[in-house]
Amino acid sequence: MKSNFTLRFVCVGSIATLLASLSVQAALEWDGSDLITPGAQGGAGTWNGNNTANWWDSSTSADVVWPASGTDHDAIFGGAAGGNVILASVTANDLTFNTSFLFWSSGGSGNPTGSSSSTVKVDGPNSTFSVTGSWDLADRGTGNQFKVLNGGTANMTGGGYVGYYTGNVAVLIDGTNSVWNTAAVDRANGGSSASATVSNNGRWNANGQITFKNNHSLSLNSGGELNVQTLNLAAAGGRLNFNGGRLIAQSSGSLVNGAGQIDLIGAAYIKTDYTKSIGNLIYDVGSLSKEGTGELTLSTTT
Repeated sequence: MKSNFTLRFVCVGSIATLLASLSVQAALEWDGSDLITPGAQGGAGTWNGNNTANWWDSSTSADVVWPASGTDHDAIFGGAAGGNVILASVTANDLTFNTSFLFWSSGGSGNPTGSSSSTVKVDGPNSTFSVTGSWDLADRGTGNQFKVLNGGTANMTGGGYVGYYTGNVAVLIDGTNSVWNTAAVDRANGGSSASATVSNNGRWNANGQITFKNNHSLSLNSGGELNVQTLNLAAAGGRLNFNGGRLIAQSSGSLVNGAGQIDLIGAAYIKTDYTKSIGNLIYDVGSLSKEGTGELTLSTTT
């Protein structure tokens, strides 16, 4: 896998890239810019359903059109790096990226301003989403969603942004064995209604610090878990809401810091085998239970 990666999902209207939990029929490889040379060359092009033959099928040694919406094929992106891929409305099972690509909507190349209501969904135990290097989910627009559901797995092991410029992205990790693996994540400057929720035994493994710069909220509900080094709630309106979820510490030092607050709406579980501290704790109607062999210091409580 190559390390220099930039991923941007910027879609408009009802466009969605869906990773459905279906039995996989075939893996097709992106061949966007060179339809003459045999093999998957990568590069720029338009990804649409049942129209342009720019997907290499190794079983037939030929370029084929992407199957119509509702089929269950895997999409593999490799070859030439940095190509602009224009998205139309498509459905896929697994998306795997082995090199860098920029994704734009079919509404215009290179101009993501005003893009809204796009969804990237990793749904079901047979669905995986793999990215190496840096990434950016929906850097502009409102109403965007990133979901890992029902046992799906998203591996985004480079550092990344969720809404880098003005993008508003809601993140949902929901269901047993639903896992989002990341390095450091920056919620950046997206709109104040952007949120992240980990629920129903879903898990977010963040190998580093998570930063919420605006009034974003992170909710840990019904067995949802966040495994993190430090959660920084930079803005005063930032919230970490506990309602039956668990926060797991990776190392010593501050676990939750910044101007934002921790709200115990329901039961809260914090597990640490290290010396950790948290601040700005609000006891609503919930409770706090400390787990593990480490020491937890509460700096400010109300």
